[in-house]
Amino acid sequence: PHFNKIFEGLCRLCSDSDAGVKNGAQLLDRLMKDVVADASAFPLPDFLPVLREHLRKTNTYVRHFLLGWVTTLHSIEQLNFHEHLPPILEGLFLILSDSHREIRMQA
Repeated sequence: PHFNKIFEGLCRLCSDSDAGVKNGAQLLDRLMKDVVADASAFPLPDFLPVLREHLRKTNTYVRHFLLGWVTTLHSIEQLNFHEHLPPILEGLFLILSDSHREIRMQA
């Protein structure tokens, strides 16, 4: 039940200007991805509205963070992530217009 709140906090921290904060956020991000990948059940329908909302953000660091989550969720076969893509496609298309080539390529 706290996953979405932690995710939103991480989304804010990944764009922090302090290197120590960013490093801590990256560590927690990796740990959360591991937990989700190893979980027997992940409430993807509950998480998608949060992901969709954040995909509209324009900060490069946030977009990089979000694309990492899209990639992770896509790699977990039991989630059938491809079936849940329609609600987040608009945000992914917005990212494809990012001015940073690296972000566009990741998308």
